[in-house]
Amino acid sequence: MPRTEVIYHGVPRLAAIAKPDKSFASAGVCFAYVGRMIPEKGVAMLLRAAQVLAAQGYKFRLKLIGDGPMRPELERMTDELGLRERTAFTGFLQGKTLDEALLDATAAVMPSIWEDVSPLACIEHMMNGRLLIASDLGGLGELVDGAGLKFPAGNADALVECLRRVLEDPSLIIELGRKAHLRAQEFFALDRMVSDHKQVYFRIASSVVSHE
Repeated sequence: MPRTEVIYHGVPRLAAIAKPDKSFASAGVCFAYVGRMIPEKGVAMLLRAAQVLAAQGYKFRLKLIGDGPMRPELERMTDELGLRERTAFTGFLQGKTLDEALLDATAAVMPSIWEDVSPLACIEHMMNGRLLIASDLGGLGELVDGAGLKFPAGNADALVECLRRVLEDPSLIIELGRKAHLRAQEFFALDRMVSDHKQVYFRIASSVVSHE
């Protein structure tokens, strides 16, 4: 389709900006997931990856934000893998309550195993300046490109390596969080989305007039 044009979804620039500092050294790295708890989102794989790192002695926490039909199974899995003491299930949150829950999140993980066209949660994490660890799949991989850590979708070993990189080199939290924010400001700002749509409509209207 040679006349196809991509316009990224925009979010307000006024989103609260994450300001990670070296406090994670004492508080511990917190990996957060935000989204529906359904098989396609790969949360079970995140738990399995966390169990591998926990068994190797790494210190970190998990915060799973959201709800869905798979939550009871994920809670049972958390107990079976011995992750209960380091894992918090918050249920569905939004607005200010969600922002507050993410204040101690040093990195967000989006381990989807099915393609997302343009996941809003990804754009919001990036606009907020938060390091993102995501499946290199469809729109998700395209959005994160160069401004986060990516791994092949469904590859638990590769996810483990991404999580380990953050635990062993916490400077990535600040470095890639800053890159994510800059990329979001450039591509995912609300005013840019509106402007790009106006330009497309103007070109279409001009083309129609010129052919009348």
